[in-house]
Amino acid sequence: MFSIIKGFIGKYAIGIIAGVGIAAGLYIWSLQSDISELQSTLDNKNKEITSLEIANESAQQAIKNLQSDIDSEKKKLSQVVNKNQQIASENRQMNEELRRAKGRQDIVWQKPGLVERMIQTSYGEFADNFACITGAYEKCSEQ
Repeated sequence: MFSIIKGFIGKYAIGIIAGVGIAAGLYIWSLQSDISELQSTLDNKNKEITSLEIANESAQQAIKNLQSDIDSEKKKLSQVVNKNQQIASENRQMNEELRRAKGRQDIVWQKPGLVERMIQTSYGEFADNFACITGAYEKCSEQ
């Protein structure tokens, strides 16, 4: 039986070797085709990754800018709140002064000359300040 196999291999050795060679060549060609396809897919995925990294960096910068804007707006809001509290305090103070002055209205009616002098003094100060602002420096009391 060994001699039959030996005779068969001897008779068909070139065909068997050629067949194995062709099969190996086709297999290698198929593997190269798969490798080429996988390399192309890998290149495309690397391009996508690069594109996503750029988009991510851009988004991160936009987030930083927005955070900076938020911080700036918080500071402005804080300043507005502080100014509002200051104005509310001044308003309460003025209301209190008006309530106290309301109790003195009888004095105003009894002494109109005093009120007139106060008005004239106040108007004189206003006129001097206005003159100073508009360029008449000889009227300026604070130089």
